[in-house]
Amino acid sequence: MVSPKRKNKGRLTVEGRAIIVNKHREGRTPRELSDEYEVDLRCVKKILFDAHTTGTVVPPKRKGRKKTRVLSKYSRSVRMVAIKNNTATAKEILMKLNKRTSNSEVVKVQRILAEDGGARYLSANRCLCLNAQKMSDRVTFCRAMTTMDIRNIIWGDEKWYCIDPGPKKTWVFPNQPRFRKIVHAHPLKILVWGGISCFGRAPLYFFQQNIDSDEYCKVMDHVRRWIMREKPGPKWSEVQLQQDNARPHVSRKSLAYAASIGLKILPNWPAGSPDLNCVEHMWNLTQPLVQAKNPRTLSDLQAAVDEAWGEVCQKLVDKLVWSPYDRFQKCIDLDGAQIDLK
Repeated sequence: MVSPKRKNKGRLTVEGRAIIVNKHREGRTPRELSDEYEVDLRCVKKILFDAHTTGTVVPPKRKGRKKTRVLSKYSRSVRMVAIKNNTATAKEILMKLNKRTSNSEVVKVQRILAEDGGARYLSANRCLCLNAQKMSDRVTFCRAMTTMDIRNIIWGDEKWYCIDPGPKKTWVFPNQPRFRKIVHAHPLKILVWGGISCFGRAPLYFFQQNIDSDEYCKVMDHVRRWIMREKPGPKWSEVQLQQDNARPHVSRKSLAYAASIGLKILPNWPAGSPDLNCVEHMWNLTQPLVQAKNPRTLSDLQAAVDEAWGEVCQKLVDKLVWSPYDRFQKCIDLDGAQIDLK
């Protein structure tokens, strides 16, 4: 019953496997067959399981052992530095290793991380702090939104723009998330509110001070004036404003002002869910456009942000404002976990 080529490892022949299957069909138990033919009980159960699921006694093909690549000492050093300093560029990795930073060495480090480590230098995303309750709330909200009409929703949020944003990319190795917390210094920066919708992108509102309830009421008034002069556009009574649960957004003063001007707020937005808001992707599109203008003062930065907001292709904006349905469905599929839309 045992194959002569694998006698020491107990590989059964097709005839031996057929005998065990037939004896089992006649009423013999796996334990009795194991004792009678001196075959391990787990092997007998595996043979019977394969015969039941595949309908044949022919053993499945064995998978070859995966060959592992032996890394050199230099490759291991480069990989360890990239893991510990995931936002460092290839040139900075060479500096930490006290190596020459020539172009050829930079290319060599990039090749080592790509081939030996399987790493890619990608833009880092903000990692969310989601517990079980928040994930459950996200799923409940997404299921309700999948059947809702989003044509009259304005997706809006605030964004800080910095003169020098610091590192924005990270080395991502296989089976490793690309979410990394990036700590910046304290550069010159401005706070801006923006919104996109199916009927256009709202003009930016630049804050003159830190946002509070009074400042956010000015944002809502800014949205009202934009809708009133937008022709053709939706009726003001049909517009809904999406906002997160920041304190100025949900304060009694802000909600009372929204009710006084007849502005509807999208209800039940789950906490810690910027990945469900399509305007966050809009900020990612404008960020490189702003940095390409190389602003040096706050006035230059404000002008650069305003120009970049209008330079984004309209086709991309149209695609973004219809993407929430895909975001909601993906969040449901992940049971409320953070989604990573490239």
